[in-house]
Amino acid sequence: VEFSVNLGGKSVSLESELYLYKETAKFVVVSLDTLKGSNGVGGLLPGFGQSELSPGFTGVSNLFKKISRNGYEILYVADRAIRQSQSSKAFIREFAQDGVRLPAGPLLLSPNRSMAHLANQLLFKSTSQVKEASLRSLTSIFPKSRNPFYAAFCKHDSEDVNLYLDISVSKSRIFHLEGEKSMSCIEIMEMVHSLFPQPGARLCGKFNHFQYWSMPYKQEISGRC
Repeated sequence: VEFSVNLGGKSVSLESELYLYKETAKFVVVSLDTLKGSNGVGGLLPGFGQSELSPGFTGVSNLFKKISRNGYEILYVADRAIRQSQSSKAFIREFAQDGVRLPAGPLLLSPNRSMAHLANQLLFKSTSQVKEASLRSLTSIFPKSRNPFYAAFCKHDSEDVNLYLDISVSKSRIFHLEGEKSMSCIEIMEMVHSLFPQPGARLCGKFNHFQYWSMPYKQEISGRC
C-alpha cells in the first residue's frame, strides 16, 4: 500500500504492508531492541546493522522461521521513531543467518518524529510505553474473549518483561535471549514443537518438557491437562 501526501507543493510517498489475519491468530512478539542489543535512546542512531547483533543469538532466524511454520505470526516491535521505519524494515528484510532470513511480519513503531520521541523517553524515562500502546491497540481489533499474544522474546533485565505480563503473555512463554536466566536460540529450537505446538496438537500446558525442566525443584504440579 502506498500513501502520498502533499507537503509544501512536493509530493511525498510512503510505502507500507497490509497484513490480514484470522481472529484466531496467535502472535509471537519480538523486540527489535533485543536483537539490536540497544536501549530506546539508541533508537535515534541511524538504522540497524548485522554487525551489531547481540552475541549468543546463533540460530535466531531459523528459530523464528520454525515458529512461523508451526502456525504462529511473528510481530516485531521497536522503540523507534516513525522516521526509522524504512531502516527498521530493511533490517528485518535483509538479516540472514546461514542463508535463513527472518520471517516477514508487521512492525510496530512510535508514530512520533525523532525529537518528539526522544523528549517522551526523557520525560517518562521509559522505553516500553510506545510498545504497550501499540500492542493494546492491536488487541482491541480481536474478540475480547481471547488474547492474541501467545509468546514474546526480550532481554531478561528489560522493561519489556513487565510489559508482556501486562498484556497477559504467560510468564512461562516470555523467553529471555540475553542475561543470567536466558536460553539460547538453539535450546529453544530443540523444544520448538512442544513450546509452539502446531494447531490441533494435544499438549498439556501445565506439564510438558519445557515446564518440567524450568520449574523450581520443590514446586508441586497440580491440575489436569
